[in-house]
Amino acid sequence: MPDFLTYVQRKDQADGYYPQPRRAAGEDNEVAARFFAHVMGLPYNGPERHFAPVQVNETLTLDFCTAQDFQGHHLAFHVGDDEFEAILSRLQAMGLSYGNNHRELTNMKTDHPFGGKGVYFLDPSGHLFEIMTKVAAS
Repeated sequence: MPDFLTYVQRKDQADGYYPQPRRAAGEDNEVAARFFAHVMGLPYNGPERHFAPVQVNETLTLDFCTAQDFQGHHLAFHVGDDEFEAILSRLQAMGLSYGNNHRELTNMKTDHPFGGKGVYFLDPSGHLFEIMTKVAAS
């Protein structure tokens, strides 16, 4: 299962990381949850009250909620090589653009600045997802 990195960056902030949210807003919580679960290869079991939860790993469930006025976030995930290839295959099968740089989301490259492989892509709600096989050295 993917490891959710310990940071999430608001897309309107150039620097600095903020505590990870466990909620991601969008115009339609079920569309967002289904998209995320499909791309990541995770199960989606339907809504729970007003959330559309997707369990990422043993310690994190991402709760998608419907909102009209929300801010996109940068959510990063550390995955293994095989998981990366499976995610990339799903992105390609869906015809989605991706890039190896958050400023070049359509260059279709997979070499990540930290080394290894990685891509950035947008979900239907405008959240910037990052999938990488290596993380920055501390």
